[in-house]
Amino acid sequence: MRSLFLLGASVCALLGFDSSSTPTNSTRVVEEYEGLYTVTTDEDHFVPCGVPGVGDGWALKFNDPRQAIFIGRQTVIRGYPPLTHFIRVRGTLDSAGRYNRGFQTHQLTVDTVLEVKETPQACPTYEDVPQPWSALPISSQLRGATFSADGRLAAVMNGDGRIGIWRVDRGRMVKNFASTKKVDQAVIPKTPMAFSADGQLLFVGNSDGKIRVWRSLTGKLLYTLSRTDSIPGYNDVGRSAMVAMRQLSLNKSGTLLAATSGWVTRIWSLKTRKPVTELNRRMAGLTRTFFADDGSLLVADENGNITSYREPGAPPQWSAKTGARNSQYATRSPDGKWIAFNAWGDSLFLWSVTDKTRGPALDVPTSFGGDGAIAFSPDGKIVATSGGMNGLYLWDTKTGAPIRSFQKYPGPVWHAWFLPDGKSIVTHSWNDGPFRIINLDSRGSSAGPIARTDSMAVIMQPPANQPRTVGGTVTGPNQRGVPDAEVLLMNGDAPDSVVQRAVTSPGGYFSFNGVRFPHVMVRVRKPGFQDYVMYMHQRRYDLGPAGIELKPAS
Repeated sequence: MRSLFLLGASVCALLGFDSSSTPTNSTRVVEEYEGLYTVTTDEDHFVPCGVPGVGDGWALKFNDPRQAIFIGRQTVIRGYPPLTHFIRVRGTLDSAGRYNRGFQTHQLTVDTVLEVKETPQACPTYEDVPQPWSALPISSQLRGATFSADGRLAAVMNGDGRIGIWRVDRGRMVKNFASTKKVDQAVIPKTPMAFSADGQLLFVGNSDGKIRVWRSLTGKLLYTLSRTDSIPGYNDVGRSAMVAMRQLSLNKSGTLLAATSGWVTRIWSLKTRKPVTELNRRMAGLTRTFFADDGSLLVADENGNITSYREPGAPPQWSAKTGARNSQYATRSPDGKWIAFNAWGDSLFLWSVTDKTRGPALDVPTSFGGDGAIAFSPDGKIVATSGGMNGLYLWDTKTGAPIRSFQKYPGPVWHAWFLPDGKSIVTHSWNDGPFRIINLDSRGSSAGPIARTDSMAVIMQPPANQPRTVGGTVTGPNQRGVPDAEVLLMNGDAPDSVVQRAVTSPGGYFSFNGVRFPHVMVRVRKPGFQDYVMYMHQRRYDLGPAGIELKPAS
């Protein structure tokens, strides 16, 4: 394998590595390590092979950032897959501390990058891989899911709109039935579902603005709560995404249902099957509503405020600012003491419901990728959140201190649930088949080498089989095309591995056909201009031709 070439200092300014000082060993012991290196927008994770007890890995610090040109943090855009490489490096393990967001307790200072590979390799002691959960062996695409309060039942909706009811404690399906109307996933990616307190009823929201109520163990449709039954003034909204159901919440006794769409939160009486009242009519989207007990309500609005109502239809008791920009994601803890708020890219704000001061909000510095997930432990002491690109993070709700993170998912984590004993977390990541489980009282298994077909291969995702075209337009400072510029295409193993060459057209255009590498680098050279280097992550969505602007040579 070709060694990693050191590029010019002009590229270094793009890297943006964290160079904050941390305690290091007084006596430097330089050793060689190899393993999987994953880079997200905010942090990096190196899992060395043959080193037990590393958990989610170490942080890397490069003495010379130019060594990391192919694996640097600046190449990742939030919401896209992370960069993953199998690397071999030589460096010094620093003293114990807190690195990245505080989840990693060691940092490896890298003196030399020896090898970079795009494909997974055998690696003993690769730990903390979220394993498929045998109690819920779902292989089709997940569209919605929920658990009963006692954790014994799970309801799962697949891409065809079929609902499966599973006995989790026995690992078998007890009923499978088709919904009467398929959910439009372009409108609501996550289908809202909720069990009654005794698990006998299943409430399922839909993109048509209706809630269907099923007998969970028989699959019998009992009744439908329709927006056409609402009080006057709502039905003229029309067939837009704003009528779709976004969230369902039941009170403790199962007599009231709060159903939130893009426009309103409607409170239904399940005794009369009629709406009791509506909140936030046509004023704001992205609202979330929770029953604080059997009747009182907590409503979060699009401005990140939370308002308390003693009962549906009553005037508000109080209103306060949580700190979040809006309530795009909001979850209440099972013990009713905490609510977590997050907007896209915001920190996570933990709000104490029971505190007399109605707060204060605890700011946890995490951010979501994908559609996000928040879950509280049954005792409310831990909150789990999506983070980075494909990670799940655990935080202490009292102090906001990092507890542990899991970075080895094949996609962004969209769903997370603590099991009733609080010792395990069931998760599902976007576009992944199985549910995966994390056991919090175990640090994973190191049963031996890991082959290309196992979890490491899933994470690294070998190069796609379908060839792609890489192209772009090269312009100068005047936005006019630069002709006759030399363009080099290099694969992700090393910057000196040139696989194709081209010359720009009179209008400055170039293209390379039949590209199969997941990571490529394009280098443009033209006398009188500075060299330009662009990194492309081929598993991203096709954003069209690249625009490259050359700067005059100094």
